[in-house]
Order: sequence, then C-alpha cells, then structure tokens
Amino acid sequence: MSLPHEASHSDLLQALSQRYRAPLRGFFEKRLRAKADVEDLVQEVFVRLAQRRDLTSIEQIEGYLFQVAANLLRDRGRREAVRGVGSGTPAEATEESIEVITPERVLQGTEVLDRVIDALHQLPERTRTVFVLQRFEDLSYLQIARRLGLSVSSVEKHMMKAMAHIKRRVT
Repeated sequence: MSLPHEASHSDLLQALSQRYRAPLRGFFEKRLRAKADVEDLVQEVFVRLAQRRDLTSIEQIEGYLFQVAANLLRDRGRREAVRGVGSGTPAEATEESIEVITPERVLQGTEVLDRVIDALHQLPERTRTVFVLQRFEDLSYLQIARRLGLSVSSVEKHMMKAMAHIKRRVT
C-alpha cells in the first residue's frame, strides 16, 4: 500500500486501519491463547503508528505494522513471564517462536496472494462464489446452499473443487 504524501496524518491512519485491522487481528489470534486481548493489541499497533510523525517515510508499511505487532507480542511475553501470568501469554512465549516479518517474507506473501487471486479467477463462477461466501463472508455451507439454491452436498463439492484448484496453483 503506497501512502499519498498529501493526505493528512489522521486520514492515513484511518486508511491503514481499514486495510490492516483484520489481518492484524488474524496475526494476534493465531499467536495468543487469550483471545480477549486481540483487539487491545491491534489497537496498540495503531497507537504506536499514530505516534510517528511522518507515516509517508515508512517504505514497507505492511512489514512495519507486522514488525510492531511481533514486538508487542515479544514485550507482552516478557512482561507476563516476569509476573508469572500464564493465561494471556503467547502460545509459544519464546523469542524464536515469533517470526520476524522481513521485506522478503512480505514479498513472498504478496506473491502467494497474487497466485491465490489468479486461481480464484480461473474457477467457474458458481465455484468461486461458494468459496468466497464461505472463506471471506464466513457463511456456513447451509447458509450458502440456501442463498444459492443448492444442496449442502453441492456446496461441499464446490468447496473441495475450489480448494484443490487453489492448492494446485499455489504450491
């Protein structure tokens, strides 16, 4: 995501929040046992970002955001280890368990995402619709079946077809 130089600081923060709030939430959910703390950590990432004066000077904003997130987890793990708190610690509260988000990893992730998007566009429309409704809209197979006038069995077959196709194209 490129940051326009003419936008105000608050406009940039708002745009970044809209774009990265959900991915950051997923990042923390995968790494924390205490799911109730996820939103607080996401908010803390944006608080730290807001404290920077010039957001446009950050070359790789995505990498920067996820590095801040990883640092927050590391700091939290250290604090809770000192206090002896166990319920909200990261799943593996070791320094080695938190993967560093490097520019190379961001590029690799972007390339994989591009392949997934290409694979989605190659699917028949109905199969793609079923996949998107289930994976991105988080609808159940029954809800998808009702919405599209299909049987649950047909929805399952479309999902298997989509996942197999995407796996072939991405790996």
